[in-house]
Amino acid sequence: MEWLKINSSKVIDFLIRKKSAVYMVSGVLTAGGVEIIAGRFIESIIWNYLLGKNIVSGVLSDVSPLYGVSIVFLAVALVVFERFMIHKENINSGNISKIRPLNGNFTKSCEFFFKGNRIICIDGPINHISSVDVICTSENNYLEPAKLSSSSTSGRVRKAVAKKSISGEIIEDVVINDISEWKRQNNALGKTLPLGTVVETSSGELVSKGIKNIFHVITVRQKENSNEYEMPLDTISSGINEIFRKLNELSLSSVSIPVFGAGSANKDITECIKITCDSIFNSLERNTNKLVYISTYRESDHKKVVAYIKNITNE
Repeated sequence: MEWLKINSSKVIDFLIRKKSAVYMVSGVLTAGGVEIIAGRFIESIIWNYLLGKNIVSGVLSDVSPLYGVSIVFLAVALVVFERFMIHKENINSGNISKIRPLNGNFTKSCEFFFKGNRIICIDGPINHISSVDVICTSENNYLEPAKLSSSSTSGRVRKAVAKKSISGEIIEDVVINDISEWKRQNNALGKTLPLGTVVETSSGELVSKGIKNIFHVITVRQKENSNEYEMPLDTISSGINEIFRKLNELSLSSVSIPVFGAGSANKDITECIKITCDSIFNSLERNTNKLVYISTYRESDHKKVVAYIKNITNE
């Protein structure tokens, strides 16, 4: 029976790697039940054959006591699986549920589902993210990305996208080159862009992390006769609507969206979280099979995002 134990172990190891408690418990119980039934069944056939007894009656006599135990194991596994399917059905019907904390390159993370879409709240440097089609940044209406040394989302993404030498020296500023080319092609050199505009550029070095595009969202405008900038909060909604329009236009399904206004715009964080989250959920009403990361840099902001989603969904 060694082959059966080995295969059962492989099944259990696979399920554990899936990091799902439901699958793991169901898998262990099912594998255990199957192993008991199959092992005792084969053993009974062999022994009854060697002893010259009637194989059918012998097997029924030998296996029946353990058969009941195995059925109990399988029944428990089926109940657990059934509860999981009911939970999944509730998710697909539009109810949002917190599933589990996620591990990864972020300080904290939390996952929700909404009408066939996944929403993951993450906290940490945006340049650590991987395996997402698009990263969004906030830009001014002249589409002038932040400096490479900036700690803003725009600056961090610009630096992460830039191509570097073996020693880490930047040899190509991909974001600036792509934006300059876009401005030339669209006759936008020296001109301001409407708030809510989204311009896509390539992902440069981040392509190795599975990132396909950068979306530069125009959310900030320069005040007249001043070097200061302002962010009208209604810009967040129009920008997020445009993000999802472009995702569909480019046939992309996953995106990382920051809480707009939470950085150098110096807006009230509670209001920024409300408008960002509400706009994302409104867009997801018209979409399906989207993966959305809502990213924050500070853990305190992350907690507020999670608390807001729990509040509006009665979690």
